[in-house]
Amino acid sequence: YVSTLTLHQVQLDQTGTYTATAFNEDDTEEVLFYLQVTAPPRILSLSEVDKNAILCVIEGVPTPSVTWYTCPSSISCSNLSHGWRSQLGASGQNVTTATEEGVTLVRSVLTLKALSSVSAVRCEATNSAGGRAQDLRVLTN
Repeated sequence: YVSTLTLHQVQLDQTGTYTATAFNEDDTEEVLFYLQVTAPPRILSLSEVDKNAILCVIEGVPTPSVTWYTCPSSISCSNLSHGWRSQLGASGQNVTTATEEGVTLVRSVLTLKALSSVSAVRCEATNSAGGRAQDLRVLTN
């Protein structure tokens, strides 16, 4: 016999080890299995934390990676990729991670020479389950 187990609306906190038991009047069999629940990144916050630094806080399973983009103050950037400039490999990126109950929390800080050189910043988080992006308009004095 072949059996199928279908799980609906599984939550991240349901990751763990489970036992499936099959029995009849002649025998009992148990199978131990590990369920790993994955979820696309979720951006918890995106904010200015200093006169030239932006903090993006993300959670997800597996661990999300973060890519920063900036929109130069001289042009207008749309929600699509038009006009956005990748900050991949830019100095000033600081990433820390912490894992609690199987969910990884990522804190990424982008430090620019001057926020006045950009009109907006985009934090993009991706993992194998999907991706999310959030934009922050930079207000200059």
